[in-house]
Order: sequence, then structure tokens, then C-alpha cells
Amino acid sequence: MKKFVFTYEKILRLKVELENEAKNELAVAIQKKVKLKTKLEKFVDDQNKYLVHLNELISKGVKASELKRFNSEKSYFTKGISEIKRSIEKQEIAIIERRHELTEALKETKKFEKLKEKEYEKYVEEIFVSERKTIEEIVNYNNYKLSGDKNGR
Repeated sequence: MKKFVFTYEKILRLKVELENEAKNELAVAIQKKVKLKTKLEKFVDDQNKYLVHLNELISKGVKASELKRFNSEKSYFTKGISEIKRSIEKQEIAIIERRHELTEALKETKKFEKLKEKEYEKYVEEIFVSERKTIEEIVNYNNYKLSGDKNGR
């Protein structure tokens, strides 16, 4: 009997590669989001330190021109935090898209794996039928041979 060969093996391998790529892209997107969250935490921490420092300076007394400068520096932190939060939101959308792509890739791979499984089951059944047929032929031949010997004597 011939060896089992899946007709669409190359396509299955391609689907597995696409699935792995989708997994990698998802991991990269998640890693990017984690980095952005870390950056946000650091930025918020820096802002808090700055505000504590600013309160100390104000309590000591400052000029109006310095207050104006402090106000612009506070807006730097506010804008920076807003930008990072927007980047995190965009990254979350990208993660959702990557998860969807991964789900689709998994579905495609599963389709071909099921197809391969069904083809293998057919192959095994063909082997079983072939072996059963061969055994029946041998038994029939032996019975014919034995019946021929009795009749021939």
C-alpha cells in the first residue's frame, strides 16, 4: 500500500505559518501597549514629582513670570499624558485587529487539519478494506485448494 500523502500539505504548512505570524504580530502589539503603559506611568510619576516641587516653590513665594512658566510646564505634562493615552487607545484597537486576524488564521488552519484528518481516516479505511480483501482471497484460495484435493482423490 502506498504511503499517506495529504493532498493539501503545502497549503496546510502555509496556513500554520500565517497563524504563527499572526501570533507574533499580536505579541508585538501587546508588548507595544505594555511599553506605552509603562511610559504613561513614568510620565504621571514625573508629573506628580513636578507638582510636589511646584507646590514647594509656590509656598516659598514666586514671581508672576515664574508662575506663567510653571503653568506652561504643567501643560507639557498634560499634553504628554493625553498623547500617550491616545497611543494606548490606538494600540488597543490594533490588538483587537490582530486578535481577529489570529482567530481567522486559526480557523483556516483548523479547516485544513480537519480535512487532513478525514483524508487520513479514509486512507486507514482503504488499508483495512484492502487487507480484509486480501485475507478473504487467501481463505477462498485455501478453501478452493482443499475442496479440489478432496474431489480429486
